[in-house]
Amino acid sequence: MTTTLQAHPPGDRAADTGLIAVFADLLGFDLEPVLAELAHIDAVEQAVRDAMARHPGTADRLFHATALLTPTHNVMRSPEFHLPHVRELLERIGAGADTRPATDVEICITMSKASAVAPLTSSAMGLYFRAWTNAGLPDVANIAATSRRHEALESNEIDNHEAACRRHIRVPTRVLGAITCDGFHYGIAADCRYATANDAAPTSRTER
Repeated sequence: MTTTLQAHPPGDRAADTGLIAVFADLLGFDLEPVLAELAHIDAVEQAVRDAMARHPGTADRLFHATALLTPTHNVMRSPEFHLPHVRELLERIGAGADTRPATDVEICITMSKASAVAPLTSSAMGLYFRAWTNAGLPDVANIAATSRRHEALESNEIDNHEAACRRHIRVPTRVLGAITCDGFHYGIAADCRYATANDAAPTSRTER
């Protein structure tokens, strides 16, 4: 099941969940994966709302940027890895920064794959631990403390690895194109800067 982002007014998701529960009971299938997927979608949409509140000057741009938030690796099917990736990209969008370089989660995934092929050098491990810590992933095996030790000994090398990694595994297509808006955000009429730039009047609600 893939994560699809749609604009839902607050409260609609509860109604959706109730209907799904009814159909699940009638059809006799396991509801848990569906509810987990809905919770994942809700968490992403909440991250967008939170970013819009932090960056009111670019709130309209953030609302329309959800196409950039789709998972880039299978492991991001888990919210534990997808949400930090989403939050980092939202911060970049809010600040007007480049969204193409790899995120901390993408670096972690790359380093994990590399470590399965050959042992990582000490500074490469330092990058792995830095990205893991920056992403706010769980502090398993005392990674945060280990990361601080690497930073104290070889931060310059880690900086170089990080710059190279973000550049080499960047996602060239992760950029916002032309934005059009039908004048609705989350099903509610919105004074969106991208709607006022359109020649045509709003005719339907924006879907993510």
